[in-house]
Amino acid sequence: MQKLLITHALKFGIKLFKSAASNLHMLAKKLDRIALITPAERNILKRNAQFRDKHKDKRAFVIVNGPSLKQQNIDMLENEITFVVSGFFRHEVVKKWQPTYYSILDKNFFVDNEHTDFFFKQLNEVIKDSIFFIPLFRGWTANQNRKLLPLQNTYYIATAGDGNSELDMTEVVQSFHMVSAFALAQAIYMGCSPIYLLGFDHDYLANRGVDQHFYTGGTIPGMAGTTVTLAERIPYDTEIKAYLKLWKNYRSLARIAKKRGIKIYNATKGGYLDVFDRFDFESLFKGNGN
Repeated sequence: MQKLLITHALKFGIKLFKSAASNLHMLAKKLDRIALITPAERNILKRNAQFRDKHKDKRAFVIVNGPSLKQQNIDMLENEITFVVSGFFRHEVVKKWQPTYYSILDKNFFVDNEHTDFFFKQLNEVIKDSIFFIPLFRGWTANQNRKLLPLQNTYYIATAGDGNSELDMTEVVQSFHMVSAFALAQAIYMGCSPIYLLGFDHDYLANRGVDQHFYTGGTIPGMAGTTVTLAERIPYDTEIKAYLKLWKNYRSLARIAKKRGIKIYNATKGGYLDVFDRFDFESLFKGNGN
């Protein structure tokens, strides 16, 4: 009996130790994230507080630029909450409705050259009413100096490190390996539910050298490293690692959403994204004259 009690005590002690160690590790990671930003940057992030649960329990659509968008009619999203990304301004639908939120993430967009200047010129000519989100660490200075996007309508998100259970955009959040995850995180932070994903094809590994977007050519025309032909030269194992990191983003965001009672559905026509349950996009509008 005494031996059994000692065994149980040891197991309990080990469990407590592991729990304490885990909590200390999480605290250390949080302190590391806090140390990443200056007081001035913290003030910039405070502006994001207004978006916390802004659209709680309201449905939203996160739309990225996969080729499948050519096969789905998104005209009917005129009065919906929409999150779009990167080169979406090339879609004909912007003549009918303006996106609610617009995200740009990749470092290539913030390189100072004539190609990025032209990209933002084109974007600003057609997108007039959207709220923009860009990364704090590479986007703030670029936007202040070059006025890439309207300053009053542009907000900044600080990203660094691996996924965790937190998603507070007034603090440093996890890194995002593609703008699709970056935009989805915003919808979760705003409390949207259900969230429907469109254009999330993610089938490039099986179709290298084929346009990855509903539009033709690179997102930043003329800029090395942003066209299909040049992207094809990236080693295949490098591409695989990038997609693994993206899938980890999605898994992390799925856990956060579940904890908050937020439903996410993949309404993309086709594609390889298997983290979220599938949903028939067209069924949302049956009976509405569509």
